[in-house]
Amino acid sequence: HITFRQQGPIWPRGCAMNDYSKWDKIADSDEEDSKQKEKLRQFHEDSQNLFRREQERLEKWLRRQETEMQHIDEDALALLTGGRLPRAGGRGGRRSDNLRADGF
Repeated sequence: HITFRQQGPIWPRGCAMNDYSKWDKIADSDEEDSKQKEKLRQFHEDSQNLFRREQERLEKWLRRQETEMQHIDEDALALLTGGRLPRAGGRGGRRSDNLRADGF
């Protein structure tokens, strides 16, 4: 019959426990892929929103420019015709059919 007596720790002195904390930082490759895809999707969405806002701003500016050019053309035509604009069709007609440059 054999008996074992333990006289201290089984591990020799100076032998430290393993440090597994480095394994806590390892991510699953699927998880990394989904995070990367989400970042790319968000970047694409933000880029599209920025593009849309810029396009709306430019279209608004262009409409203002077109309106301003139309008013300039009307003012120039009014100067040439003595304040009366001919009807669309160019035949003049009754006075009520003619418009002045100021719209009255």
